Amino acid sequence: MLERYKNTLERFVGPTKVITYGNTLQVDDYSKFDWTVFNPDEKKARHETVFPVKLKEAYKLGAELV
Repeated sequence: MLERYKNTLERFVGPTKVITYGNTLQVDDYSKFDWTVFNPDEKKARHETVFPVKLKEAYKLGAELV
């Protein structure tokens, strides 16, 4: 689906790059919610390890636009 969106944007706007980041933190404090489907410790660990890397990728991609 993302590839389709990318192709559509390229037809109308020009060269397009896509960056994705999933399995993110939805809230700061999972204890306030009855969400048994999420593992708060895993979410926090992923946020602390993967998010900084993806943030740098996004920053670099944004810098290329300028």
